[in-house]
Amino acid sequence: MSKKPRVLIVDDDTQISLTLNDILSLLGYEVSTASTGGGAIENMEKNQFDCILSDIKMSGMNGVDLCKAIKQGHPDLPVILMTAYTHDDLCERGLQEGAANILQKPLNMDELLKLISTLTKKEHNGQ
Repeated sequence: MSKKPRVLIVDDDTQISLTLNDILSLLGYEVSTASTGGGAIENMEKNQFDCILSDIKMSGMNGVDLCKAIKQGHPDLPVILMTAYTHDDLCERGLQEGAANILQKPLNMDELLKLISTLTKKEHNGQ
């Protein structure tokens, strides 16, 4: 029996985190959440993940800086960034820092789920 793919959701909007947690859990993912970039880093020190899903605009460490920090220690770990601001310098920086994709809020759940499925299969298979 294969291990469930693990996803870390990082968003300072509790409602978004809870909704994504519920949906991904129902679909068979093992989900953890953090409300800050620092909380995400702490969570990653204790757990291994197959995919990170992070908001870009958060207080303290933003999602782009979090992506950069993640990529320094885990260059192959896919990071998906979410934002309500599509024409923002942070979106471009996010891609430069190695984000797998940037999704616009409100999220298209079909697009998000397909992307997470694809990325976690690659990560799980070591590709």
